[in-house]
Amino acid sequence: MKDLAFDLKDIEVFKIPDPKTRLNILQKYFFPRLEILMDSALSLVQEVYEINPYENTSSSYRPRHRQSAKVNIDRWGDVYLGISGKRKPGINTTIKNKHGKPYSYYYGNLAFRLAFRINSDGCMYTELFGCDFNARHNIKFLEDVKHVFDENHQALQALMMLNHVSFSSSLQFVSFQKWIDQKVEELVSEDENLNIGFYSDLCYFPLEFDRGLKRLNLAFVAIYPVFEVIRCLQQGQVLDEVNEIMMNMLSRYESWVHSGGYHNAFYGNTYLDDVSSEAEDYASYDLELDNYAFTRAGLWWDVLARDKWTCRSCGRSTRVDGITLHVDHILPRSQGGMDQISNLQTLCAKCNLGKSNRDTTDLRSVLPEKD
Repeated sequence: MKDLAFDLKDIEVFKIPDPKTRLNILQKYFFPRLEILMDSALSLVQEVYEINPYENTSSSYRPRHRQSAKVNIDRWGDVYLGISGKRKPGINTTIKNKHGKPYSYYYGNLAFRLAFRINSDGCMYTELFGCDFNARHNIKFLEDVKHVFDENHQALQALMMLNHVSFSSSLQFVSFQKWIDQKVEELVSEDENLNIGFYSDLCYFPLEFDRGLKRLNLAFVAIYPVFEVIRCLQQGQVLDEVNEIMMNMLSRYESWVHSGGYHNAFYGNTYLDDVSSEAEDYASYDLELDNYAFTRAGLWWDVLARDKWTCRSCGRSTRVDGITLHVDHILPRSQGGMDQISNLQTLCAKCNLGKSNRDTTDLRSVLPEKD
């Protein structure tokens, strides 16, 4: 965990011009590290609140790229990995969509997610945010949320301040107390797309666990009680019961802080020492990214076009075989290789990882040209 990091070169993945390749690499390059963060955060959630966070949640992530998709569109230009409420068969969510009908489960998930998000400018943060529902059709839901927040506002605000968490209504950051004090009808009259959001500090690459990532993890744990309350309200749980859940979780968090748990988590790594050391799993992608980090997008495109979007080693192509193509340095940079088109060749992910930076074979002459 101590070796987990996000570097400035990671941002270069967002610049890959081919959508299919870009989406595939975004998943493979970022998800393994985000999964490590997620596992550590959920382990701490279990410790602090004495609950099983896996029981009522499922994964939520973007991009949801499928190799078999005929069209690959990157609509959002970012990456996130997190959790949302798990669908319970036979139970309609209390949230209505923008058409006033029960919210349609998105990949089996409820309308709110708690996640780590990375933007294309190298900004990473923790967020809780809902999606695709209209405030005018969800007055009762919003009133219930505000009631729970109001009943627990002092403890909730203390938790937010400790972890540098901000509140937003839709995409406008407003005073948390002001939002609670206003009537829902007044809020809806101002913005019919009213939503509920909690956000951590913005942390910019380069990031290491002791520089930024730890704070994002702790923000995830701090926001979790809000996530749990909203999940329960979406499932139609009785308001008094939900309020009791919030009170108990905030009380446990306060006890954890006073017992030194927060101090140990922030200034030490003890709560992560037992988390699986899967940081090495993402190390294998360094070679993949190395092909894009210093190769200009235009030159990258020229090389793949010259090689007819075909791996020069095995002959597979993106169009026919749905593979991810890389631009490989024949003479590696570590041995003095330059970013010149004469030193670049197209390889698929498998062949490129197999070649590594110790092999200087020019594979362009090995494979016969294909029509």
